[in-house]
Amino acid sequence: MTLRQLISLLGKNLKFLIIGAVGVSALVFVLTMNEQKVYESKTEIYTGIASGISLDNVESAKSDFFSINSEFDNMTNVIKSRQTLEDVGIKLLAEEALGWSKGMYLDLEYATWVPEEIWSAWVTDTNALAIEAQVRKFKVQEHGSELHKQLFSVEWSPFSAQAIQAVKVNRLNNSDFLEIQYQWSNPRIAQRTLEILNEVFLDRMAVIKKRQANNVVEYFRLQTEAAMARLKDAEERLKDFRIDNNIINYIEQTKQLAVMKERLEDERQKEVATYEASKAAVEELESKLANHREITRFSDDLLRKRQELTDLNTQIALLEVYYRDQDEVDELRERSEELREELSHVLATRYDLGKSTEGLPIAQLLDEWLMATLSVDRSAARLEVFQERMRYFRAQYEEFAPLGSQLGRMEREIGVHEKNYLELLHSYNLALMRLENEEVSSGGAVVTVPPNYALDPLPTKRKLLIIVGFIVGAIIPLSVLILRAFLDRALRTAKFAEGKIGIRVIGGFPSFEEVENKKIDGKYALQRAGVMVAQNFLPRAVNEHKVVTFFATSEHDSTPGVVLQIRDYLKQHGLDVATVGYTEEFDQQIASSDMLDAARIESMIQDARGNASLVLVLLPPLLNQPYSPQSLSQSDQFVLLADASREWYNSDALSLKELMDKSEKTPGAVLFNMRIEDVESLIGEVPQRYNWFIRKLLKYSPK
Repeated sequence: MTLRQLISLLGKNLKFLIIGAVGVSALVFVLTMNEQKVYESKTEIYTGIASGISLDNVESAKSDFFSINSEFDNMTNVIKSRQTLEDVGIKLLAEEALGWSKGMYLDLEYATWVPEEIWSAWVTDTNALAIEAQVRKFKVQEHGSELHKQLFSVEWSPFSAQAIQAVKVNRLNNSDFLEIQYQWSNPRIAQRTLEILNEVFLDRMAVIKKRQANNVVEYFRLQTEAAMARLKDAEERLKDFRIDNNIINYIEQTKQLAVMKERLEDERQKEVATYEASKAAVEELESKLANHREITRFSDDLLRKRQELTDLNTQIALLEVYYRDQDEVDELRERSEELREELSHVLATRYDLGKSTEGLPIAQLLDEWLMATLSVDRSAARLEVFQERMRYFRAQYEEFAPLGSQLGRMEREIGVHEKNYLELLHSYNLALMRLENEEVSSGGAVVTVPPNYALDPLPTKRKLLIIVGFIVGAIIPLSVLILRAFLDRALRTAKFAEGKIGIRVIGGFPSFEEVENKKIDGKYALQRAGVMVAQNFLPRAVNEHKVVTFFATSEHDSTPGVVLQIRDYLKQHGLDVATVGYTEEFDQQIASSDMLDAARIESMIQDARGNASLVLVLLPPLLNQPYSPQSLSQSDQFVLLADASREWYNSDALSLKELMDKSEKTPGAVLFNMRIEDVESLIGEVPQRYNWFIRKLLKYSPK
């Protein structure tokens, strides 16, 4: 559909469009006559999310864009959550019940919904919390009842979550302020709803933040206590281990033990050297005194007395240290002095025996021998003591070696428990700080602008709705017309007909309704259509006689009026025209029985040609009447008559193809019952008496 066709369609159906537009707008006007007035209340809350101060962020404000948006989204979701809205509705109804007890209603209309006995059951006490508890109890117990549905489950009840969820929550630009708007038919209810919503919202935000922080604090408290218990248990086990094994300072004790052992080893080595040297000296001296048997006897006696003197000295030392028996000590000392004198006597006697084999004095050798012998004995005694100490040190090493690994493992275990405890203690302190911060920050949300009491209702959208109704009322019928045009499969236009039929369209005539339309110059359209069609039938020479055969595929398309209209137009212009057809209007009538008689039809055409230069022949419908192919031999031109208001079927195409095969000629097509906008595509613009607007559109629309 072209723009010109669309404008023409609009012009022809303009009154229907206007009727639809006015009808819908009038309907909207009637429906909005008793439109309820709506009042709006607003409030603002300062959240302090971006620029507020907190315990963990004292110096600078929060600058994380996503965290800030997440906080605002959380607040918006809390405000619009079902639990919050239901709490607001219950508190508002409880306030209405309290007002009932005092004869002061928020809205008398809603007060009449609740029976007196229900009001009385709720208001058992003038305490608002007690009344609220009764309302909550009623909501749970009477769930599903008619009164419950009327109060809490319909959009027109100010106490229902469905109605309160109409609140609008917006962040003011990029600030810390939240703006909440609510609209209702009663300004007092709108105001009180927002006031209660502010209270519920602030309480719920505080509870949510504190509960979350409390859970974290409780977790870290329990974990810290458990870690402390494990640390104490490990320390107690370490203390018991030290006590059981007499460990004061393991590192210092083992260090001293190692130092003493090394020192003892050094002294033992020195004593071994002394012992070996003294032993060698004794052996050397005894070899020098080997030829003196007497000296040997004296030496044996000397050794015996020396041993006896040693034993006496040992007994004296024991008595002095342990027993402290002075009489026995004195007696032993006397015996010791006697032995010393005897030793001196023996040595003196030995000295008198002479000299050694080397010529040295025997007394000098004996003195050396005595000193060396005493040194060997003294060294042997010290070495025995050293051996005993070494056995002691080895026992200490065997005891301390496994204790060190056990002590190290226990100390590492304590270190792990201590580190875990310190980390948990740090997290616990952070959680406590977060808890305090949440308490401070949740208390920082402030209602900066309390809900206002609206004095004037909001402007209604009645005018806009009427305008929209007018537009919709015009668009709906126009859409139906356009849809019909797109879904219409009839041979409306010459272009579509040529594509559908497969032959050239040589002309077209408007429908009778279009001709009779007062807004269209019908006579002009018929004249132009006749000129275009007749131009195809004029003989080429003065004495030429031409036969044009018109035919239609169906009875509906076989219209004698088209042929007769062409005849009248040609006669008006001085052309001799004869007609042959199957109706009485034609000069010669073809009977149905003559269609198979080719000679009869040829004779009738010959008679007509003798009297006129142009013979117009109209055959009966091809699908209704058989015909003889020989009867078509005298035709110079064939013309298909097609109704533009109907669809072209396959049967029509088959009958046309059959005629073309028999006549061996390609016919042209003439459409009739065309719309004026479709005829204009063939004959040009037709004067139309539309209004100024339509004329302008048609003037500037593409042809």
